[in-house]
Amino acid sequence: ANLSYAGDPRMDIGGEDPAKVHKLVHSPGQSERFWNLYRYGLEELHSKGLIHVTNGTTSQKTLEYNPCDMSTRSALFSMLPPRLKQFPSSSNGSGELSQLQLARAITDIVKPAARDQSIKGALTAGIVRSVRYAGAKFAKGALRKFPLL
Repeated sequence: ANLSYAGDPRMDIGGEDPAKVHKLVHSPGQSERFWNLYRYGLEELHSKGLIHVTNGTTSQKTLEYNPCDMSTRSALFSMLPPRLKQFPSSSNGSGELSQLQLARAITDIVKPAARDQSIKGALTAGIVRSVRYAGAKFAKGALRKFPLL
């Protein structure tokens, strides 16, 4: 869920609730929706021994993997899109992307599309309505940061 908002200009400028991803992930029924959406990919990774998916109801499933297992890391890295593999490797000499580098790379991929979508939305809704909407979002964000006493 966090990938969807990485690089979203509304998140960067305070136009969205910073806890939006957390609220989406933890809302009732969301575990089932995520499982249904990603089930086949997760089951494939499980069948290859790269992750372990516990049994149980959909809302009780957990995913586990060993981040220290180099063969797992290598296999997961090989599945990344080519664009993510082009970034310079980490400075620790491991030849792998650090978590921070990977997060920045994903943000760089998402940001242009998110920006373009925001612009298209503003043009579709009309400038006046978009300015009003943005003003309301900023005001709501400001109230979160500086609640009235």
